[in-house]
Amino acid sequence: ANIYHPVPGEITVIAQIATQVFGSGSIMFYSVQVITALLLIMAANTAYADFPFLLSIISKDGFAPRQFTKRGKRLSFSNGIILLCTGAIVLIIIFQADTHFLLPLYAVGVFLSFTLSQSGMFMRWLKLKTPGWRHKAFINGLGATVTFMTVIILIIEKFEHGAWIVCIIIPILVFVMTRIKRHYSKVAEQLKLTVAEKPKDISFIKQKQYVIVPIDTLNRSFLKALNYARTISDNVIVFHIAVDEESSKKLQAKWEEYDVGIPMVVKKSPYRDVLHVLCNYIDSEEYAAGPNDTVTVVLPQFVITKWWHAVLHNQTSVFIRSMLMRRRNIAVITVPYIIEE
Repeated sequence: ANIYHPVPGEITVIAQIATQVFGSGSIMFYSVQVITALLLIMAANTAYADFPFLLSIISKDGFAPRQFTKRGKRLSFSNGIILLCTGAIVLIIIFQADTHFLLPLYAVGVFLSFTLSQSGMFMRWLKLKTPGWRHKAFINGLGATVTFMTVIILIIEKFEHGAWIVCIIIPILVFVMTRIKRHYSKVAEQLKLTVAEKPKDISFIKQKQYVIVPIDTLNRSFLKALNYARTISDNVIVFHIAVDEESSKKLQAKWEEYDVGIPMVVKKSPYRDVLHVLCNYIDSEEYAAGPNDTVTVVLPQFVITKWWHAVLHNQTSVFIRSMLMRRRNIAVITVPYIIEE
């Protein structure tokens, strides 16, 4: 580089040096390009192999979403690979693939990782004190000191060139990870089952089963849900929320003509509020179920075979299910009806 003075541009520095040394059309020139590409591929492969594995360990400890512990069909940590790929794409788009701006992020991240790794080993030697731990602790302690000084220098020198991003992102990530850990700890505490807790003896309890089947259109999907509802209780009602007066009248006329001996309750919702109308009806004195009774809501939902078909249909049942699942006295059952195509 000192002899040929390559200048970064459209042609890489390594390619410029190889051209001057071996000639642009020589075998050695192409060999240097291929070897450089292989080295970059191996470097990328290291990240895609190790980062998802590291993320899975962090997830097992509860500091990241549990989904990162799951392996895909090829027995790799697919979610971690997708996250890393997405992050790389975002960085390339933001910095327009300019390595001059990406290098400060890389350098700070690498030397910070070295610092954490060396510090962890140093603390391990101090804790275990295995044979020969003093010189090992000295080596790791010296490494942690040197890499930490390098991190400080890089942050100061390259702060305006992109190092400031790392200084902001890392504290945010640490905060998010601690909140995730806190959430998992609370969930585990509330779900913990002691040996003394046994299933309730319901042999002496005479409790009615209350079932509601929401209806928007009288079709086979609704009929399948209604048939299932009738197998679990005799106290079944069909519930319709009228957001369009003309459509509701047609549905009521069809229901009377259908004549299956099950009452239909119709509630108007001029502001198209579907979710709260159903909950308010269950809580009202008009409904027979008491505050301590469990109400089962059977939701009909047709299942499509192609993912893009989901865009073509409203997902009202999904929203209703997510709303009802927050209520302690309501059980939600989804009855699928598969649409063949």
